[in-house]
Amino acid sequence: MTTPGNTPRRGFLANLSKAMAPPIIEDDDPSVPLVRPRAILIAAILVGIAAVMFLFNGVGTLVTIESNLAKAEQAYPTQLIEIQKQCAPYGGIGAAATAPQGAADDVVKTVQSCQQVQPSVTNEMRDNFRSSQRTPSLVVTVMGLIAAAAGFFLFRGVPWARRLLVGLVIITMLVTMLLQISNVFTLIATLFIVVSVLMSYLGKGGVFFAKALLRQKAAR
Repeated sequence: MTTPGNTPRRGFLANLSKAMAPPIIEDDDPSVPLVRPRAILIAAILVGIAAVMFLFNGVGTLVTIESNLAKAEQAYPTQLIEIQKQCAPYGGIGAAATAPQGAADDVVKTVQSCQQVQPSVTNEMRDNFRSSQRTPSLVVTVMGLIAAAAGFFLFRGVPWARRLLVGLVIITMLVTMLLQISNVFTLIATLFIVVSVLMSYLGKGGVFFAKALLRQKAAR
């Protein structure tokens, strides 16, 4: 309840909804060329940086898969020694590992893990390693290409570039949840894209694209 003269406080969601509402254009003169505001330039630069980060992360991982595999193979004997120590109470690794009769569930799970350990790196292990590296790297690379295209068209003032950026943010969230792709590069790149989306929908950026859309509709 408010007293006369006091302005009721608006909630966060109400303020956000008001800010995201399309700007009302009343004084647009089609004869005057649209001037791209600085906000759109900054947004396009941020998207460009995000694209570079995605591409650096994705392509960088793709070109280093074999070298990373070689390092993993070199480290495997050392890791195997530690695993053998842990599996020794159950008979060792591979088929030699057996669980005592009536063993607890955690012991059974440990023995099952010991049974799956290979004494040396196999081709199947190599293929699994390559796949685990290649798939997310290709996805991140494609995201970088999409970001680069969106940033270019955003700079050119193409309205649908904003929707492409929104879609990219959604794709990034889905990829993070489904493929567990999350590191400093992807997090910062996603943050830059989110900021760019806000700058293109709010303030002068929103007014610029609203006028561009009106002129497109009028030209049809």
